[in-house]
Amino acid sequence: ARKLGVNVILCPPVAGTEYDGRYINRNICIRDANKRFDSSLARCGRSGDDRRYQSSINNEDSSSSSSSSSSSKPLMNNDECRIRHYINHQTTLGGKKFAEVDEALEIIRCQYLLHYQTSKIEHCKTKGHSVLKNAIEGIISHLLSSSQDENFNNRTLVDLNTFLKNELEFYGEENYKRIRRKNRDEYPDYTIDHDYYIIGKRKKIKTAAKPTSRLSLLWKKKVEEEEVEEEVLINIFEKWREILLAALQ
Repeated sequence: ARKLGVNVILCPPVAGTEYDGRYINRNICIRDANKRFDSSLARCGRSGDDRRYQSSINNEDSSSSSSSSSSSKPLMNNDECRIRHYINHQTTLGGKKFAEVDEALEIIRCQYLLHYQTSKIEHCKTKGHSVLKNAIEGIISHLLSSSQDENFNNRTLVDLNTFLKNELEFYGEENYKRIRRKNRDEYPDYTIDHDYYIIGKRKKIKTAAKPTSRLSLLWKKKVEEEEVEEEVLINIFEKWREILLAALQ
């Protein structure tokens, strides 16, 4: 589906848990992000009784397992047998077979987390962002350790701390720093913003048009330039997600 440009969207039940950062890990896509996919264990529909297809699958697996262990496998219906036969004999997968299916699933799951609407988190925002960060980093580690794609390297897919370090070096650590707020639990309404920001100051040229005299107020003005400092606030969490999302397109 991904190769054909079909948009795949995960739709897990959330039941209102997305509004509180303490409970967003009840979303199964966030809670189980550190668990690797193994699509070879997936089943398709109800078990069937077509032993002709089942025997062909067993014959394909005979090189890696004994006949006694093959005969003990649960029966597969016709759809599952055809799907497994197609994947095992698909030459476009470069010999990776189910491994490429696993990789595609990891990317889809990561894209879901990168599109997750953090703006909906109204309470315990830093907690919610931290849970989401850990889930994203878990999937990144899966992709880096298993994928052969040259785009999945340490320069492109990095954890948030590495990205933050790189950003501070780029902007200049003497001018920028990460915001560190007080413990959110000290606030009764838990609505204070998260602290995944970097803040700093940069110089800019401010222009102002001033009249040259009272008599020429309406028809002639002199433009003056002044160098001033302005405060800059960068949402490092969202910038990190944008970079990762671009890398997975």
